[in-house]
Amino acid sequence: MVVVRGELDIAGVDQVRRALTDLENGPGEVAALDLREVEHLDSSGLRLLLDAEERARRRGRRFVVVAGTDGAVRRLLAMTMLADHVEVVTDPLALRR
Repeated sequence: MVVVRGELDIAGVDQVRRALTDLENGPGEVAALDLREVEHLDSSGLRLLLDAEERARRRGRRFVVVAGTDGAVRRLLAMTMLADHVEVVTDPLALRR
């Protein structure tokens, strides 16, 4: 699981993308991105989520976003309807299912 804190925006998206790619190239069927401590998510961060979902689907794997039950990230995922396209959970233990 890749954990992000603070902001996921144009300034940090490349670093997160590299970490996700490393995770995706490792063992396991699930790649997870923990955004529970993210306070700001911009369009480059949203694009990162869609790209990760697409890569996972092509490989027959799961991509899961861990997000809080409320807050800026959860509101943005709902407002953009991205939660309809990317699996979102509130509890990292759900990744084991």
